[in-house]
Parts: sequence; C-alpha cells; structure tokens
Amino acid sequence: MKEHVLPASKAMKMGDWKTCHSFIINEKMNGKVWDLSPEANKVRTMLVRKVQEESLWTYLFTYSSVYNSISMEMLSDMFELDPLMVHSIISKMIINEELMASWTSRRSPW
Repeated sequence: MKEHVLPASKAMKMGDWKTCHSFIINEKMNGKVWDLSPEANKVRTMLVRKVQEESLWTYLFTYSSVYNSISMEMLSDMFELDPLMVHSIISKMIINEELMASWTSRRSPW
C-alpha cells in the first residue's frame, strides 16, 4: 500500500484530487483493501468525498500565501465540490485560524 499512499499524498499536496483518488481507489487497492468491506461501494464513495475535501484543505493550507483572492466558484469547480461545502470548509479553516482570510462578496444581495 505504501506505493499507493505516498504518491497519493504528494498529489493531494498539489491539490490534484483526481490523481490522489486514482492512487487510493484502483483495481489493486480495491482487491486488497476496499472490496474487503461489507459495504465496499459506500466506502469508496465516502473516500472520494474525503479526498476532495482534504485536497481542498491541503491546497488552501499550502498555497494560501500565493493568493490575494480566490473565488469560491473556482475552488468548487477545481475540487468538484458543492459551493456550500467549499464555503463550510473555508469557514472552518478561518475560525480555527488555519487560514488567514475573510469573506467578501462582489455581488450585492439586493
């Protein structure tokens, strides 16, 4: 499993959730790990979501100093996550002081 987990972590660090996913969920890993679970499909679905969410977290934690601003829509598209989930993750990071950021809106609610 080491030959899968280490490259997956490197991909996650770069914000490349799809490559990370391909190292964690593939035929070899399915046969050795995930198919052993009684609800293998649910486990794989949960893993995909977690890889997306943690890749977003890692990407923001790693590259936040590079950005002056970044749109939630871009992050939503990049990590294929619902905008509300992206907002939730970023808000938690701000509250936990893991991300020095604030929310701004370019659109008026009125």
